[in-house]
Amino acid sequence: MKNSIVILVFVLTCMGVLSLSCGGDKKETKESQSEKFERLRRSGEIADVTILQDAAEKEIKSFAYSLKKGLSEAMREGGAVNAINVCSELAPEMAMARTTEGWTISRVSEKSRNKNNQADPMQLDILDSFFSPDQDPKFVGEWQTIAGKKTFFYYKPIYMQEVCLSCHGPKKNIKPEVAAKIAELYPDDAATGYRVGDLRGMFVVEVEWPAGRARAEALASDSI
Repeated sequence: MKNSIVILVFVLTCMGVLSLSCGGDKKETKESQSEKFERLRRSGEIADVTILQDAAEKEIKSFAYSLKKGLSEAMREGGAVNAINVCSELAPEMAMARTTEGWTISRVSEKSRNKNNQADPMQLDILDSFFSPDQDPKFVGEWQTIAGKKTFFYYKPIYMQEVCLSCHGPKKNIKPEVAAKIAELYPDDAATGYRVGDLRGMFVVEVEWPAGRARAEALASDSI
C-alpha cells in the first residue's frame, strides 16, 4: 500500500511537470495577429498596403508636378504648339525614368492621343468607376499576378483642367496651328472634345513585390 502511494505521487508529480512545461512552451510561442503581421511585413513576406498606397500617391504627385511644370514652361516659350512638341517627348521620358526598382508609372485613357496610352478592357472598367470627381472612389488599388510575379496596381483618375483645353477641348475651339501640329504628331488622335471636369484618363502605378519594396518605403517616408 505504501509503495502504491509513492508511485501515485510520482506519477502525479510528473504529470504536473509536463503540464507546466507544455503550458510554458505555449506561452512563449504565442504571437498576436499584429505581431505576426509586423514580423511578416519586416521580412517582406507580405506588403503593407497603406505604405504602397501612400508611396504610389507621392509618385503620381511628383510625376504630375514635373509634367505640368514642363508644359507650363513650354507654353510660355512658344504657346500650345510648343507644348505639344514638349509633351510628345517629355511625358514618355519621365515615365521611363521612373521605371526602376520594380516600379512603373503610366497614363491611360479611353480616348488616347498616343496609341500607347490606350486603356485596355480591364482598365476601361476601372475608368468607369471614376466617372465623376464628386464620387468615390478617389483611387483603386488591387493585387494581380503578372508572369508569376505578385504586383500591386494603383489607379488614380485624371480630370480635365482649364489649362488643358487648348489642346484637348472641343475641336471648334482648338486653334488651326494647334490642330495641325496634333494631326502631324498624332494622326489617330482621339483626345479632343473634353470640357473642364471631364474624366480624361487615369494614372497607373505598378509595383512588383518584393522588388519594389525599398522604393515604396523610401517614397512613403518622404515628406513631399
